[in-house]
Amino acid sequence: MFGKIIFLIIIYLFFSMNLFAQKNNIPQELIKIKADQIIYDEKNNTYQAQGRVSLDQGKRHIEADKIMVNLNTN
Repeated sequence: MFGKIIFLIIIYLFFSMNLFAQKNNIPQELIKIKADQIIYDEKNNTYQAQGRVSLDQGKRHIEADKIMVNLNTN
């Protein structure tokens, strides 16, 4: 349980940095996701990745078992 809370905090910080960058008109960098399984939900504009997930955005890098990226809210 504690590990999940830490993971959620890391994800929040990862994406909140991007929101701060947008306010300063810094160009948004591409999000690159690698995983065993990736599902795109067109209706919600989200990606869900599972199994050996690796997420990169510029110099930022995260590895996890599962991750969800909302392209509307980043």
